[in-house]
Amino acid sequence: MNVIDKHISGFEQNSYIAELYKLGFKPREVHKILYEKFEPYFDNKKHLNEYLIAPLSSIVEIFIPITESKEEKKLLNDILSIFRSALKKDSQKSIKAFKNWDNDIFRGISQSVSILSLDRDRIIHPI
Repeated sequence: MNVIDKHISGFEQNSYIAELYKLGFKPREVHKILYEKFEPYFDNKKHLNEYLIAPLSSIVEIFIPITESKEEKKLLNDILSIFRSALKKDSQKSIKAFKNWDNDIFRGISQSVSILSLDRDRIIHPI
């Protein structure tokens, strides 16, 4: 099963957060679980707390499967390592470069989520 098929099959199920609530987890426990999932990828824990619920909860459905796959987790860690070392060398240029790519990155993520959603709908509601 390739990466896209794996995400599509996972996307057909309930959302990760909804599943936690179904299992009886309380909001504080869900927050703790999400914090623990995202924590290794944030140097600034204050930002993690600020962004955890609203912005990060929108990508949790993509993020969780990535962190559970050894290959994808390694790629994510490699990307973060490159980004962090660039920040150490010249933070202003690194942030400027990231901001220049920011729209393209988020457009790509948005298109990926749209494709996954459409494919999920196609599987759930065949013609």
